[in-house]
Amino acid sequence: QPGAAEAHLREAVALHRAVTGSESAETAASLHLLSTALRLLSEGANAETTGQPALKAQRMAEAEAIGEQALAIRRKHFGDTHPVVADTLFELAQVEGPHRTMAARQSMLQQVLAIRRRAFGEEHRSVADALAGLGSLALLDLNHHEGAQLHLQALAMRRRVLGDDHPEIAQSLAALGQCYSPEVDRRREAHPRAAVYLGV
Repeated sequence: QPGAAEAHLREAVALHRAVTGSESAETAASLHLLSTALRLLSEGANAETTGQPALKAQRMAEAEAIGEQALAIRRKHFGDTHPVVADTLFELAQVEGPHRTMAARQSMLQQVLAIRRRAFGEEHRSVADALAGLGSLALLDLNHHEGAQLHLQALAMRRRVLGDDHPEIAQSLAALGQCYSPEVDRRREAHPRAAVYLGV
């Protein structure tokens, strides 16, 4: 249950703050998970239902604020180039906050990609995830050629690392289908800066 998940994560944050302190790595981990949950809840809100657009915006704004807290604490404990810092940057890049530009989100994912390459090497599942994330943002920005190239890189790496029968292969293939969809061209013609949501 989504509501139960949110409640449990809020309780975990409160408990970690009480037991380990507001600036502990454990608190940062709970904040990271809560930020992710709030973002997913906001994305699942039905914008056609009365009151839901405001709820979606509220959850997304809170997800952004909580994610920023987690990022600051993790940077304090681990430095700027630790994989857990990359994990929180990756999550923040998914947040469609009112003050977060596409360029800022892409910059975050470029940082994620660089950190993960240094930490894990060029051929790693999490490196492929960062490439796929950049591809999805390119598609959101209606740059579907760049999006396709990034998703192709992610697909090739996932096949090498995970094999051909992994669910993430299907995710990459679905993303490529979105990149090549005629609907993308129609949306570009109708709304040059319209956002096309793609979940990867």
